[in-house]
Amino acid sequence: MNFLIIGLGSMGQRRIRNLTAHKIKKASIAGMELNQERASEVAKEYGIQVFTNLNEALEKFKPDALLISTPPNLHAQLMKKAVKLNKHFFVEVSTSDAGYAQVIKALKLKPKLVGAPSCTMRFFTPIEKIRQIIKGGKIGQPLIMTHHLGMYLPDWHPWEDYRKFYVSRKESSAIKEMIPYELQWLEYLIGDKFISAQGRVIKLSNLEMSAPDTSAAILQTKSGLMLSLVVEVLARTPLRLLRIISSEGSLEWHWQAWEIKYYQVKTKRWTTIKLKPETKRKEYAAATEEMYVKEMAAFLAALKGKAQYPYSFNEDLAHFKLLKRIEV
Repeated sequence: MNFLIIGLGSMGQRRIRNLTAHKIKKASIAGMELNQERASEVAKEYGIQVFTNLNEALEKFKPDALLISTPPNLHAQLMKKAVKLNKHFFVEVSTSDAGYAQVIKALKLKPKLVGAPSCTMRFFTPIEKIRQIIKGGKIGQPLIMTHHLGMYLPDWHPWEDYRKFYVSRKESSAIKEMIPYELQWLEYLIGDKFISAQGRVIKLSNLEMSAPDTSAAILQTKSGLMLSLVVEVLARTPLRLLRIISSEGSLEWHWQAWEIKYYQVKTKRWTTIKLKPETKRKEYAAATEEMYVKEMAAFLAALKGKAQYPYSFNEDLAHFKLLKRIEV
């Protein structure tokens, strides 16, 4: 199969690495990037063919699948184009549900066409471990969760001015991106869906942008579990801090510490699971690479008909509905 990566910023380049990690030959990978300087740099660094015009790329390279790694404001039109051309597609995390209704309807009519929204954190080793603990009944039924995600926005892309980065704009803010991003894996952990949400989104800092930098929300699942969620882009040291209070114990996870601790009432003991830190490229403040490689494996398996992609646009749409309630 031929893979065309549309948008060759940091995520587009990561997707090149993901494909080559799965032994996809460079001749089967091409890129499309409007910025000619970046296009030349990527072609030289990764040894792939790069186009600066999408129609030319589609006509000459003839891709079977599109990987949409552009800023979110372009996702809708590119997803609809993929469906119209009958091309499988993968799309990075969006900041709105624009185009979702048409895409969902079209995918129902074309059941063999794979449309895959990103759900990277579901493939993160600590998340997989925590899910095993919960599914294994080690701490009983989760009742209350508190979760805090914090990262300093100018550190997201230290190689570029954050004021020119799409996450600093109100309509495509980091908060809009990260709330659904966290809900994807929090639901996956507990095997339940959030059905109600309320909260507040505000700007507290003097960062030079129109976007909010802080959100606080309360959400509840069908089973009654309550989540207190804080997402902000002010923390000078990155953190994901999760606590779960359950019927038969509790659990704590600190992202940067690479360990999970859980307490069991029946043993009256804490168990600590030490995790091996995963690969982090020097240009990123915190994100590690392995989960993106695993996510790509899920997309490739879906393309081959070996397994269904584990996350849907319907699920993503539900998270955007929750986001809108939090933003009220």
